[in-house]
Amino acid sequence: MKAAGIRWMGILAFLACAALAQEAPPLTDEQILSRSLTELKSSQVTPQLEHYSFTKRISVENHDKNGKILHHDEREYEFVPRPDRRFDVRLLSVRGAAPSEKELKQHEQAMRKEFSKSDAKVAEEKRKAEEENTMLSRDFLEYFDFKYAGREEWGGGPAYRIEFTPKPESAQLKEKKERILRNLGGHMWVRPGSYRILGTEMHTLKNIKVWGGISGVDNLVSRMEYFQDAGGSYLLKLDSAQWEIRVGFSKFRFSRKEEYSSYHKLETKSAPTTTPP
Repeated sequence: MKAAGIRWMGILAFLACAALAQEAPPLTDEQILSRSLTELKSSQVTPQLEHYSFTKRISVENHDKNGKILHHDEREYEFVPRPDRRFDVRLLSVRGAAPSEKELKQHEQAMRKEFSKSDAKVAEEKRKAEEENTMLSRDFLEYFDFKYAGREEWGGGPAYRIEFTPKPESAQLKEKKERILRNLGGHMWVRPGSYRILGTEMHTLKNIKVWGGISGVDNLVSRMEYFQDAGGSYLLKLDSAQWEIRVGFSKFRFSRKEEYSSYHKLETKSAPTTTPP
């Protein structure tokens, strides 16, 4: 019995050593970066919100150069897609309270104005918004150089940090974006294993000059956070930005935050089919 026990212990020790020997070697920085960028290329990160109803809370605030609050507003809306790819938008609250009759009337007037636009006008505005989006847009991978920058904690779990900076001046981009993106850098966070993109942050590397430097944008920080639905589609959780505007010798600080919640994916009904006689 004693000899049999020793023999089994030896077998178990051998199996344990074999299992350790078969463990995959740790990923290199290059492998982590490659897999992260593959996820960015292959996934629909730009959210297709027209397939979902959702709630959005918008907070805006601006300060003078001394930090005094000049304006603050916070509103919550419910968005429900329409067949024409627009949204019915219902005003739920204003600064944490139920909207007044005046606020509801103003919102209804704004919605009537929005729905009076032609389909062509709406499509053109959507196209321009997509072109001007600097966060994970079509130009994102083509315009920035990326590098793996280590691990950090994100939401109570581990994450890879990927940093990005503008490519050399020789890289071509649409002129409208060029003067903005040439001045921006940032990083994104990726979940190990799944390589799911958790969030991105961009900031100005140098101030953006307008009108020969008389005016401009300083200290811009833009941040987006994502989660995925059951089908793997990326959905916005947070979209926020802070920036300063210079006009001559005056400076004003602005912030805007959009928080998304209560997503519900709408069922898409296929067109009915008929059987030929």
